[in-house]
Amino acid sequence: MFFFEMSKQQVFKRGLSLVLSFALVLSLISLFSFPASSVHAAPVDSLGFLEIEVNKPVNAVVDLNQATINISLPYGALYQMLNVMTNPAVTATLFRSNRISAISFAASGINKGDAKMDQFSTSGTTLYYLVVADKNDSNNSRTYTITVTVDMALPPITGMGANDKYLPLNIRGGEFVWDVLGASKIGNGSTTGSIEGPNTPSSYSGKTWSQSVYDRSGDYPVASTVNEAWLGDNMYLQTIGRNDSNALTKYGIANIPGTDKLGSDILRYHEFMPFVTPDGVSRDDGDRGAVGSDRQRLEIKSNTNAASSDANSKGGDILTHHWRLMLPSETLRFQKDVGDHHAGDFIAPHRFWHIFQLKEIAGNAAGQPVATLSLVSSEGKGQLEFRNNPDGGYADRIKPLFTIPFEQVVDRWLDFDVTILTADNGYIYGKLIDLETGKVLFEGGMTAETYRRPEVENPITGRNERGDLPVESGQQNRSKWGLYRGMYNGAGDAAYADEFQSATMYLSDTYLIKRDKNSYIFHDGWNPKAQLKDIVAWSRPKEITASIGTAFGSLSLPSQFDVTLSTGLTEKVNVTWSSAGYNPDNMGTYRIYGGFNVTSLMNTKNIKPYIDVTLRDLTPPITEAQIDPMSQNGWLNKEASVTLSVYDDLSGVARTEYRLGDHANWQTYAGPIAFTNDGLSRLEYRSIDVVGNIEQTKELIVQIDKSKPVFVLTADGKPLAEGAVFSDDRPIALFLNANDALSGIASQELTLNGERLTNGASVDLAGKLGLHTLRIVITDQAGNTTDESVGLTMTATLEGVSNLIDRYVEAGELKRPLVDQLRNSLNQALHQLDKGDKYKAAKDLQDFLKHLNNEPLADNGSEAAMSVLGTDANALITEWSAK
Repeated sequence: MFFFEMSKQQVFKRGLSLVLSFALVLSLISLFSFPASSVHAAPVDSLGFLEIEVNKPVNAVVDLNQATINISLPYGALYQMLNVMTNPAVTATLFRSNRISAISFAASGINKGDAKMDQFSTSGTTLYYLVVADKNDSNNSRTYTITVTVDMALPPITGMGANDKYLPLNIRGGEFVWDVLGASKIGNGSTTGSIEGPNTPSSYSGKTWSQSVYDRSGDYPVASTVNEAWLGDNMYLQTIGRNDSNALTKYGIANIPGTDKLGSDILRYHEFMPFVTPDGVSRDDGDRGAVGSDRQRLEIKSNTNAASSDANSKGGDILTHHWRLMLPSETLRFQKDVGDHHAGDFIAPHRFWHIFQLKEIAGNAAGQPVATLSLVSSEGKGQLEFRNNPDGGYADRIKPLFTIPFEQVVDRWLDFDVTILTADNGYIYGKLIDLETGKVLFEGGMTAETYRRPEVENPITGRNERGDLPVESGQQNRSKWGLYRGMYNGAGDAAYADEFQSATMYLSDTYLIKRDKNSYIFHDGWNPKAQLKDIVAWSRPKEITASIGTAFGSLSLPSQFDVTLSTGLTEKVNVTWSSAGYNPDNMGTYRIYGGFNVTSLMNTKNIKPYIDVTLRDLTPPITEAQIDPMSQNGWLNKEASVTLSVYDDLSGVARTEYRLGDHANWQTYAGPIAFTNDGLSRLEYRSIDVVGNIEQTKELIVQIDKSKPVFVLTADGKPLAEGAVFSDDRPIALFLNANDALSGIASQELTLNGERLTNGASVDLAGKLGLHTLRIVITDQAGNTTDESVGLTMTATLEGVSNLIDRYVEAGELKRPLVDQLRNSLNQALHQLDKGDKYKAAKDLQDFLKHLNNEPLADNGSEAAMSVLGTDANALITEWSAK
């Protein structure tokens, strides 16, 4: 959206509707000159607070009372730009039919102030909502319902087949040309990209062509004399309503015969005379901005992206091009006396001048026309000629379809209908009618070479010619209408340089029809499907590389090729290969020739397909790694080295390389690789042979653990130290916790006095007094062994003997009355011990022993229990007696 900035040509008040309409058209055409803002703001007193006016499209019907806007669009419209004028104190927001998704008004660019209404419903009717709201009070608003109706009925076109596709160029007065193209299926979304104009810096106005408008302040020659009504119009391309008498009159075409028979509005093209500004800047309207160019170009063209495939032609496509053209006297006649020519005489072009081009894109002959409607000099006078250009860079094989003198075509609307089959043996059928009188100026067809496949140099003639190469990716023919002509500014043009003048042309009712290639027959009866099918090109396969020794029958040779036929179509054809000259035992490149195995096609050029097969050593070397010494369980317990050995019986080994670590650089192998450090090392290695075969990387893991295992031995949960002393009255829980940080534990063994113990089990040494030896033997995966011994001593105590009695009683190994007698002696010994008299304590334990040995009481205790108690009592007696 944008604010409106009043120009000198827009100072009129809103009183008269005719003056207002004229001002709106001027503002529409010069839209890009407005500063960026939210909406096209009207003068404060021009509109009611929430009222609007629609600048674009010009045919919009606005009902302010009902708050409705109705817009009708022609068949095939893809979008429509909306441009509105509002009161400066309000904002305008456009929403899609869901009333949620907003469509922004462009703040800059060639469509500044426009909002793009698209995503039209397939039903033909799509709703939008324009909300106009008070900037200071959003509750004070008004919603306008916009109904866009696209004509869904195909226009009545004679000869339209059921499967044909109609692509119109919907020219509409008051619309920018780039919107006309973008919103039509021919341009399909491409705006200025579908227009080739002068561009900058060499355009006539000193600006890009899209920004160039007629004004009084320009430094171009006609700035001071241009028609007042033209001010604000684009200087190069204008859209004119066919029923807009004011617009027709201001451009001097109101009375052109045939105007009343036009079906669409009109597109006007204009190219200027070169000139030099007072400060010496050359303005020559060079081709697409080229300074000092030898040609002028102002053309519209079909979009060539994938979505526009129907608007362009590839091999086998049949495309009808229809347009109505008016070439005025200002173009075909001299505008002033020049040399021997008088104003009003017909010109005779000295260089190329194309009005229509079917032009190749992509390929090595890109940009060369295949067919043109051209202004030419023939038989000493200017003529309009439709021609086929078989060769991109040479004119000697140009083949005219028709040539008509200027006097039969000047200042009148002409109806052109040209249908072209794109093929080596293509066809062009054309019909040219004087629209006013209905007189047929030409009708007929001819075979033509319309498929611009890649060109190669003919070694005999030195010319670039189509060989047997298929089209390249993206290679196709596109349609272009406009003024594309050579300027008279070259060294050889001096004799007639003054004859160059400005030029204008008018276009209307332009559309394309992509014909159904399976059913279409040209109007003169020429049937594409009835033509002979001759092979003219074939797709090149990629070179095959095989290992030396590969038998011919084992080669992966393609069984089919895509071949291009003279009809432009492509078919798959079987191929039979010959083994002549192939030797599987010799390395090198062999060109294998074949033949097309098909009877339904001709091969008049005797094209022989081929494929290059290169035999080479494809087998990579084989590298083996040997580690010394041999590992145990994948581990080594000493320093090691790795030796790499490699084998290649064909081309030979170029080098062997290795690396250590994931991100290390490759090193060339020169000898055994030493490994000295504990831990894991990753060795990667490979070999490369003389012809570059690289062996798949191999990996060897070298693991070194030179450290012995460590351990912790616990007794009753506490670390057991050498010489530890334990009372024999309770079992001891022994647990060995072994650890190896690198290779891990392979085995561990705990023995007591030579007998193996179960790890974690309790050991009962009651009555086994004295020193005992624990041996720990631990071996890790690398073979490192820890072998250590720990001594512990078992002793007897008075308290321990008491505990043993309790234990045996509980176990049923001691009974009364023996127990009572034993406790009595034990208590007496304890009493004497408390008094410090170990001697008497020893005597009491002597009584303890007597009770144990009392024969009548032998049945009151187990032999084992009495043996343990006797051992402990004797030990205490000995200890106390000694002291």
